[in-house]
Formats: sequence, structure tokens, C-alpha cells
Amino acid sequence: MGDWKLRRTKESGIELFNLAEDPSERVNSNNDYPEESKKLLKILDNYPDR
Repeated sequence: MGDWKLRRTKESGIELFNLAEDPSERVNSNNDYPEESKKLLKILDNYPDR
């Protein structure tokens, strides 16, 4: 959380962005920070459906 944004899409799968360093969301950091992705995916997967 914090500066990170995780997005899961059908087209590109998991995308992770560091909004402090990349506010335009141009660099997918998922491969560079797998632990951050795992942490945020766990939160996303436990989020209740609306």
C-alpha cells in the first residue's frame, strides 16, 4: 500500500506501479518487486465483493 498500486486485468495480468516514482503508471514493477505484489494480492483477494 502506501505508494504502490496493484491492478489485475484480463489483458495484462498483474501490474504493480510505484506512484511516488511513476505517477503516470508507465512502468510495471511487478517483476522487480514480487513480494510487494504478493502482499497486495493477498489484500485484494480478501477484499469483500460488492
